[in-house]
Amino acid sequence: MVSLATIGNSDWKNMSNILNRHEMSPIHKKSYEDWKELETRFKCGKTIDDINQSSIKNETEYWKNILKRIIALILTISKQNLALRGKSDTLNSHDNGNFLKFIEFLSMFDPIMKEHIRRISSEEIHCHYLGKNIQNEVIRLLANKIRSHILNELKNSKYYSIILDFTPDLSNIEQMTVIVRFVTAIESTTSKKEHVSINEHFIDFIELHSTTGLNMTEVILQKLKEMDIPISDMRGQGYDNGANMRGHKSGVQARIRIINSRAFYVPCNAHSLNLVLNDSASCCLEAVLFFNTIQETYVFFSASTQRWGILLKHVKHLTVKLLSQTRWSSRVDAIRAMRFQVGEIYDALKYIIDDTSLIGETGVRSRAEAKGIALKLKSFILFLYNISSTDNYEYVMKCCKDLEIALTSDDSLSSDINAIELCEEIIALHRRLKKEESDPQAILQYICKNKLIEIFPNVYVALRILLTIPVTAASAEISFSKLKIIKNYLRSTISQDRLVGLATISIEHEIADNLDIDDLVKDFAALKARKLNF
Repeated sequence: MVSLATIGNSDWKNMSNILNRHEMSPIHKKSYEDWKELETRFKCGKTIDDINQSSIKNETEYWKNILKRIIALILTISKQNLALRGKSDTLNSHDNGNFLKFIEFLSMFDPIMKEHIRRISSEEIHCHYLGKNIQNEVIRLLANKIRSHILNELKNSKYYSIILDFTPDLSNIEQMTVIVRFVTAIESTTSKKEHVSINEHFIDFIELHSTTGLNMTEVILQKLKEMDIPISDMRGQGYDNGANMRGHKSGVQARIRIINSRAFYVPCNAHSLNLVLNDSASCCLEAVLFFNTIQETYVFFSASTQRWGILLKHVKHLTVKLLSQTRWSSRVDAIRAMRFQVGEIYDALKYIIDDTSLIGETGVRSRAEAKGIALKLKSFILFLYNISSTDNYEYVMKCCKDLEIALTSDDSLSSDINAIELCEEIIALHRRLKKEESDPQAILQYICKNKLIEIFPNVYVALRILLTIPVTAASAEISFSKLKIIKNYLRSTISQDRLVGLATISIEHEIADNLDIDDLVKDFAALKARKLNF
């Protein structure tokens, strides 16, 4: 019977008898009992393999909880612009930095972190994930997650603009900040109110070894290639007034427009304001007359408490403001009051003009002044003209054709819009819109909210491109404020990779707040996985 269990049997004629004798043999009965015992142990989870798997599962869960705490802590410290490291990298040292100090703090109240510290102190483990290299890996992981989120949204939006600026940091290294701007405009079936959002996001700080237009162009083209962003989809460039950036022959904007003629350059509005607008307002006849009328309106109403009271009865929100000869922003405040309430201000003047109780020299003079100002205001009022008239139709068609030419690529001769279709869409859309839906974002919001993209496809594209083009490089300046906080005199030797990672987390903290810690742990584990050669 032993031979049947070991080497088999070839006597097929007597096989039935052989099997009967084998079933009654002690070796068969012992094997059967072992098999049934193993079956029972499998059902109860009492095998050696189950014990090992349970041990592995517990250890895996332990490290998963440790990594959750480490990643969450690094994320929090980075968002608060605090330094992670100190002079020492040792636990329970008085100068070991914020990260290790918070780890020690957690161990006082958190049993999982307390056990981790115990294992480290007793030298049960040597890989504890609290060192500077792990910090750098986690920072890089967080920054890449944030950047991937931004780039996915950008690619879904298709059209984008870049905003560049550069400044020396504390170590006298020239840092160029890269900002992308794009418009998210989608139709939605939910009750969400906002379907249109204009986004400007930080991408990178890049060390510049040369600030020539040629070098900066090569650097930004290389960065776009690394991020897999087509330069053919660029529709705007926003820089300051430096010659190496805005130069019409060898500046960055000119070099990029040679590659993509539809990447329109718009000088930074904030930088240009004091340089251009103040002089323009002084040398342009219409501008001088316009601001004189605003000043005259303020002087007229403020000269009498009675007139001021009449003004307040007619205007709801903003009152007329005084113009300052030295502060340009005062003109903005004055224009704002006039722009949104010109009709109400005109009605207040008309009330004074029609007030027959104003008699005598003073009263008649007041009515005369009011009438003079009212006539000037009337000449500046722009009415919602009838767009379907012949003259206006031809004007709109001309503008649409000019836009089609501007949005036509030099190589493929394809355009983002069709001029004839765009003109017809504008006329049809004009009949639908209300007075308050007059700015580009409000119109785009109206199209998306009412699911009209298929009806007005050219208007949809044109408005997205318009809103994509930046009017100021202020967001680049804001990123430099974070640069100074992160790379200060106490952290002047910080590496470029760590600097960019910390800046990304800090600047894009709203995206960082929505990161899933469990996904981050899985990604970190995948990065740390090692393959074994068997």
